[in-house]
Amino acid sequence: MPRLNEIKGINTLLIDGDTMVRESLNLAFEISGVFLSTCRTAEEGLEAIDKMSFEIILFDLNLPGMDGLEFLKQAKKVHPDAYYVLIPSWWDKAILEKAKKLGIHRIIEKPFSMNILTDNLIPLIKNQLKMKENFNKRVTQNQLIEKLSSLGKSGSQRTSDRDVMKYENKKEFEEFNNLPN
Repeated sequence: MPRLNEIKGINTLLIDGDTMVRESLNLAFEISGVFLSTCRTAEEGLEAIDKMSFEIILFDLNLPGMDGLEFLKQAKKVHPDAYYVLIPSWWDKAILEKAKKLGIHRIIEKPFSMNILTDNLIPLIKNQLKMKENFNKRVTQNQLIEKLSSLGKSGSQRTSDRDVMKYENKKEFEEFNNLPN
């Protein structure tokens, strides 16, 4: 499968009412050795994210029961750090605007090829891995700043250290928001 091996180790959830979509994506991911959990309804998807952490959540707009946008709204409350990818067979500008307001990261219209799917997922994953790495660096830097503070640094020096951290966090946030959609 094209490049799916680049997302090995990433937990992905697929919510789609279409059995053929679930089974074909599950097979493609399985052949590449990538974990994919599948659900038929949004309600099953919400149960899944209560039990397990997912880095990527792919979901359809038209689902049995709760629709995809309502799922997104509820899921973001429970699992805000995941990347949410809407995979509808149709959508319009109003849906796009609502999805953006709710925090969608990508929309990939069906039907799509595995190349299109991976071309959209891989940048999200690489960005998430970079964000995790930067977060871990920030934690280490914050621990160092606190340690220096406890060793007697003056208040103004502590403030300048925090200003540097704010700048680095802002820069990281701007880099994140400037990723291609």
